[in-house]
Amino acid sequence: MAKINSYNFAGETPRIDPKLLDGRFATRAMNVELRRGQIAPACAPAETGQTLDTATQTLYLFNREGNEGQGFWFEFAGDVDVVRGQIAGDTTERTYFTGDGVPKITDATLATGGAGPYPSGVHDLGLPAPSAAPFVTGPDGEPPEGGQSIDTAYIVTFVSARGEEGPPSVPSRIVARWDGATVALSAIPVASGNFVVQTKRIYRAELTGAFQFVAEIPAAQGSFSDSVESEQLGESCPSGDWIAPDPNMTGLTALPNGVMLGAFGNTLAFCEPFQPHAWPIRYQLAMAYDFVAAAVISSGAVIATTGKPYLVAGSEPAAMSLVPLDEVHACVSKRSLVDMGEYVIYASPDGLVAVGGTDARLVSEPLILPSQFRERFNPSSIHAYRFEDRYLAFYDNGIERGSFSFSVQEGFRFYDVTADTAYLDEASGELYLCQAGVVSRWGAGPDSPYTWRSKVWPTPLGVGFAAAKIDADTYPVDFDVYADGELLHSLSVMDGHAFRLPSRRRYRHVQFELRGTAPVSNIQLAGSMSEIS
Repeated sequence: MAKINSYNFAGETPRIDPKLLDGRFATRAMNVELRRGQIAPACAPAETGQTLDTATQTLYLFNREGNEGQGFWFEFAGDVDVVRGQIAGDTTERTYFTGDGVPKITDATLATGGAGPYPSGVHDLGLPAPSAAPFVTGPDGEPPEGGQSIDTAYIVTFVSARGEEGPPSVPSRIVARWDGATVALSAIPVASGNFVVQTKRIYRAELTGAFQFVAEIPAAQGSFSDSVESEQLGESCPSGDWIAPDPNMTGLTALPNGVMLGAFGNTLAFCEPFQPHAWPIRYQLAMAYDFVAAAVISSGAVIATTGKPYLVAGSEPAAMSLVPLDEVHACVSKRSLVDMGEYVIYASPDGLVAVGGTDARLVSEPLILPSQFRERFNPSSIHAYRFEDRYLAFYDNGIERGSFSFSVQEGFRFYDVTADTAYLDEASGELYLCQAGVVSRWGAGPDSPYTWRSKVWPTPLGVGFAAAKIDADTYPVDFDVYADGELLHSLSVMDGHAFRLPSRRRYRHVQFELRGTAPVSNIQLAGSMSEIS
């Protein structure tokens, strides 16, 4: 006689015909958790009591210990990349972001100084070069006997309240000076803009030498008398080729060794190590395709583009190498790219792409056809996150909104949960959702009723099933049996005993569906009660 013994359950694999599926897999897996091989209910989100603007597209938890332990939610209407600064001894939580106009910086004082929304205060990232050289007037007369007249020029830089130094002005005119004489500097430019310049540094070059430190003066001071002798000059100006990041930069990403990466168009840029305000042009690399998103894995940074993905590797910005990978897998949603540890996953027009090392492949291809992927998810709508080592994504295909989790081993699992954006707090492992302006925690609420529908099982010689048994942790479990696509029997199973199915008519195929919140570990269907174990 025919018998079905189903256990060690998995999710959906839409590519495979329902009749050809492995018995573990489902044709429908909604609101289920399958980590222990059981069919178990997923938990609904739980509201935190915090609310945000309903237009929020990017969420970031800042200063987790502040605000009476709730932290402060940064909220942005656009797609913004937020990165904590890699600065030793930083007590102000300097934080940098791109995607909200020009690149910006904030800290604990600026960001939380107002009543919200947060960040309530920001500064532009980077400093400009002074608008002009200082005007210099050399000493009158000639050097004393034995003295040496030296051709001298000056530059000036702005320095922020955080100690960040900007690019220098153009050099002043050359004047002759000698030790013991004084050179007068005047008309030293004053900075203006969305940043705080606290001081200005003056550097002097003698003959063909480097510009060396002379003095640091208050930001508002417009003149200075230089009587510093040559042997007292300080270090050379470090910021000769430092410039502010491109105003169109996006995709800010922290790399090892204090380096940050950003991009504009088809250009990758890197900052000076531990100097996120300084982005020398010599650290830029060009690609054949426009940048979409980036993430760091053990072998380097994966760059998703409008064409081929790239791998960037190097220990410091002057030595970065850019390697295009062989496969053309365009990334169609910046927010779909997720760091999964040893690899990244992102959405392409044909499915989910995994990039690890120098390998890029369409990892969802064995489980879902490209046409199915496009129709079901609208890949450009996907925003995704890493949660408990699975790829968790939210989508809007124009007809319905929902979410799914994905792994190659377990297939797709679907949820009736929607979100405008989400944020994974790596410190706690909690995933926070923004749902129409309400902040919720994923999986922290009550059990959600699940639905798990089996593959289509053939019945040998068209013999029907007369008995069934469901092993569950608790009861009831709603149980439906379909014969050749039509509902044959529906009941609520109240215990773990075998029970009879009411019809013994012949049919070619059978399928069953479970619904409820009770974890189920085994389902048996058989031609007689005696065959149920």
